Amino acid sequence: MNAGDAEEAKKVATKMGYPVVMKVVSPQILHKTDVGGVALGIKNSRQLVDAYDDMMSNIRRRMPSAEIYGVGIQKMVPQGRELISGIVKDPQFGPQVMVGLGGIYVEAFKDVVFRLAPVTPGEAARMLRSLHAYALLEGVRGEKPADVDAVEDVLMRLSQLACDHASLVEMDMNPLMVYNSGNGCTCVDVRMTLGG
Repeated sequence: MNAGDAEEAKKVATKMGYPVVMKVVSPQILHKTDVGGVALGIKNSRQLVDAYDDMMSNIRRRMPSAEIYGVGIQKMVPQGRELISGIVKDPQFGPQVMVGLGGIYVEAFKDVVFRLAPVTPGEAARMLRSLHAYALLEGVRGEKPADVDAVEDVLMRLSQLACDHASLVEMDMNPLMVYNSGNGCTCVDVRMTLGG
């Protein structure tokens, strides 16, 4: 839920229940973490007000011309393995589905694969297995395997969304938090671009 200022953010967070995450809402700020526009694990209203003040100060210093509409308050989700998934519409080939290593590492490692939509269940499985980071999903050093079936389901749903909505030019879910096998996954943040 969005809030216009710190007082409204406190009310939203109290109603939602702590711990929460706070993110700046601004059309000019795509990479919120880079400008101090994300605060994680806020446990009470005092921490929320302090985080709000710090966030606004950081953003004004780093991006003084950014239009700030307020902040988004979300329930803090458990940590999992971070992937990116989404849709991109190629002008020549049409819609493509994408998946890769996500979170803050997506641009550093560029471990991402694309397939033309519609994607079959077999293609969704092969997309995941072609990632260098797939070993992280299998479980390393005693970790349990991740819920790969849930991620494949997300890829299939993205494929359907891309085929059904021609106006969807681009969509990124980053991170897509993937939990242990049988526990599913959660989209933590999403960005969409619509066009003609």
